[in-house]
Amino acid sequence: MTDPFDTDAFGDPFGDDFGDPFALESGADYGDPFAPAEAERAAPAIDMAQLMTGLNPRQQEAVGSTEGPVLVVAGAGTGKTRVLTTRIAYILAQKLARPEEVLAVTFTNKAAGEMRHRLGDMVGPDAKRLRMGSFHSVSMQMLRCHAEAAGLASGDFQILDEDDQRTLFTGVVEQLGHKPGKSKKEWTQKIKRLHQLVVSFKEEGWTPEDARRKFSARTPDDAPALDAYPLYNEALVSRNACDFADLLLHMVRLFRERPEIKARWSEQFRYVLVDEVQDTNQLQYEWLEHLARRHANLCCVGDPDQALYQWRGARPDLLLNFAEDWPGTHTVVLERNYRSTQPILDVANRVVAINPRPAPKTLESGSAGDPVEFNEYATSWDEAQQMSDDIAQRVRGGQDPREIAILVRSQRVMLQIEKALNARGVSYQVVGGQKFFAREEIRDLNAYIRLTHDTRDSLALQRIANKPVRGLGPKAVDQVIATFEAGYGDLVEALREVAANGRRITQSAADGMNRLAWLVEQANAKAREGTNPGELMSWLIAETDYVAWRRASGDESWRDRADNLRELAADAGEYRSIGSYLQQVAIMSAADASDDTRTVRLSTVHAAKGLEFDTVYTPALENGVLPNAASLREHYGPAEERRICHVAWTRAKQELIVSFAQSRLGQAAEPSPFLFDAGLMDAARKGSGPRSAVMRQSQGRPQTPRPVKPGSYYDQAARSGDTSRQSGIGLRGFHKRPKRTAS
Repeated sequence: MTDPFDTDAFGDPFGDDFGDPFALESGADYGDPFAPAEAERAAPAIDMAQLMTGLNPRQQEAVGSTEGPVLVVAGAGTGKTRVLTTRIAYILAQKLARPEEVLAVTFTNKAAGEMRHRLGDMVGPDAKRLRMGSFHSVSMQMLRCHAEAAGLASGDFQILDEDDQRTLFTGVVEQLGHKPGKSKKEWTQKIKRLHQLVVSFKEEGWTPEDARRKFSARTPDDAPALDAYPLYNEALVSRNACDFADLLLHMVRLFRERPEIKARWSEQFRYVLVDEVQDTNQLQYEWLEHLARRHANLCCVGDPDQALYQWRGARPDLLLNFAEDWPGTHTVVLERNYRSTQPILDVANRVVAINPRPAPKTLESGSAGDPVEFNEYATSWDEAQQMSDDIAQRVRGGQDPREIAILVRSQRVMLQIEKALNARGVSYQVVGGQKFFAREEIRDLNAYIRLTHDTRDSLALQRIANKPVRGLGPKAVDQVIATFEAGYGDLVEALREVAANGRRITQSAADGMNRLAWLVEQANAKAREGTNPGELMSWLIAETDYVAWRRASGDESWRDRADNLRELAADAGEYRSIGSYLQQVAIMSAADASDDTRTVRLSTVHAAKGLEFDTVYTPALENGVLPNAASLREHYGPAEERRICHVAWTRAKQELIVSFAQSRLGQAAEPSPFLFDAGLMDAARKGSGPRSAVMRQSQGRPQTPRPVKPGSYYDQAARSGDTSRQSGIGLRGFHKRPKRTAS
């Protein structure tokens, strides 16, 4: 299972800052890709006492339990990387295996390289002989030895990147009789969806025959994936090529069908260690089983409370059921946290307390620390302003901005935060997505507003002429612009002229031009009548059916785009005129271009996994945001949303500031049930509570939020299916936000 937020994971499966640990010379003999490149040198003696110095008793237990299956349940900040590296050094020091008999598998080559560097300090040159890498890089080297047995032409096979995979897959789909329609975007989305389905088949370890037996298409549009799968495989093999999933699937198939190949590798690796096992998918787990069953010396390190990628095929249940799959498993639980203070860990522990685990786990710290700060605000704008004021004061006071993070569940809540930070001159970096005004749907709607404001803005016309699809290709748009530049008053007149008298203009294109001319003319009239920008945006979104078009085109992000447009319209409602709104957009865009490297991090929680900061803010703890309304429709949604909250809070080392707003995007909001589970909301309502949580009521509009019972969101979202309020998917439901009070 690759981390979708880690660009290192698949972009280059065998290259990184540390060099390729499995690099082969041109023309190398693929008979033994793991053979050391130079004569073995005597490794320095390893000082066992020094090796164990600084490890707590549980860590020492994990290091010293070398024989048989071992599961290390390692909570956030408990030193799992040190345990892994020390365990490998211990195996070598005890002469239980030679370096080349130890295999350590990580999720990225970068992580493997960092581990190798640490081991270099522990064991010297032997670190270079250890077998380390990502699932895909290790399996790739094995496959190069057995390429012909797998049906490939040679070990010099190509590994296609995602663009080349999609190009090849497109040809396969066309071969099946499916052709692109009028909309190139809809065709692209269809290809993407079908290709992702085929990749998911591979990541389940399914052959084309398996997929036909086991897959049930949710919609008729998914059915072509079953026909495309075998043809896509044939196309890859005919080019002596693999996609990323093939690197594992080819080897798993050989392990299943060729006992001698399985024996070769399972005999070589006496000890197998795996990091982040909670994020493995079915194919990766089967690959591990084939390699480790012979000696049964498999050590898996992971944390069920940090499993965030089930929606992408990860199987945290594999970790939960590990002891059943591997009889005699010795389980070690690492609970001593070396990152966060105890008040932070208390709330993080509570929020995942009801989730299933392979063994009880409660994170503990040696540091008392300050109470977790909990803030309740009347509006999301109040929240953004107060948070930005606080951050600006911290930075002016000398705190390193790189040690401050704002972590959110989804990008849709970022706009007001970005505006407030910009207004206070706080440099920030968006991670896990684009800055708000750089997103495609935001640029599209702003282009409509620009064209409404200035009907001579040809760049705006070029951007939205065929968004949604109107049958207007680049040549037709060029003809409109040329007509305008030839002397017509504005682009509205030019659209009508070309529709009536243009060269080679189809009736469909003419209708589209007339419709667009009417749309811009009506929007311009509304603006002149005094309609504020937010209401005008809502009207444009409804009249163009923009969200419906995104959904119909197969855009998997259509809900997020709808939420972003809702937030933009609500924010724009604060401006008196289009001109003042567009001026602010220009200022925000200029601020986005800043190259300051000492910046506050504004990030999704997924993109912050594995990181830590002195101070962490987690705003928008509201029902429908965190927990996310859309995710609750999946069977794993409630548990995964709790884990996301846990990961966010355990990024904080010294200070954690949690908040929610009673109104977001002009609509009433309920506090997240996680606030009750963590004891923060109860503490706020009573004025005290576990670890003395602090509450700050926003000024000007004190209100008492309507309480909800922990878990009530299951009924509201998952069972009723009524998610229009939470997810913002209504096409005409864009409302102006209530005026904020003066501060």
